[in-house]
Amino acid sequence: MGKKYQLIVLGLRQERIVLDVADSDHEFKKMNVQQVKEKLSERIPGCPRTEDFRLIFADKQLNDNQKLSECGIKNKSSVMMVLRLPGGINKSVLFDSKPSER
Repeated sequence: MGKKYQLIVLGLRQERIVLDVADSDHEFKKMNVQQVKEKLSERIPGCPRTEDFRLIFADKQLNDNQKLSECGIKNKSSVMMVLRLPGGINKSVLFDSKPSER
């Protein structure tokens, strides 16, 4: 039996989850962020859809198509799971051409 490659994930409820992500170095190097998110969704009951959360590593949001190795993630690295919240700026309020009446 080979080495297990794992990530430590700080979940949405501040729980620590040890996630098995690969069985070999080759498999680990090919793994991308989207695949990790899918494994998390399978592992955690009631987990939001993969498009509804994101992963953070070293204070940087990870893009789904990035390989773990491109992000500097190694075996036993810690990543944080956070919700993706809808929102944005209403530009019509910022760039209203009519001056407000007081």
